Amino acid sequence: MLPFAPSDGYSAAPGTDSAAIDVLVIARQVLHEEAAALHDVAAALAATPDFVQCVRAILALKGRVVGTTLCGGNVDSGVFARVLSGS
Repeated sequence: MLPFAPSDGYSAAPGTDSAAIDVLVIARQVLHEEAAALHDVAAALAATPDFVQCVRAILALKGRVVGTTLCGGNVDSGVFARVLSGS
């Protein structure tokens, strides 16, 4: 939720369309909030040794054709085996 609404005192410059100015103010705030969230996620990932190792491995493979599989570690092995077997 944005911490403000267009009616919270944000005003347009004289002779401009106030609706357009409100949209720009909101758009800037949304971008700022998204950038802050992305920064938090990136900081958490950078602190994860496994993620750092993956990034290093990816960078070392630059220019090569590589296939990879990503799998959640929280998948029940019995369920996973049934899915792979087509049951």
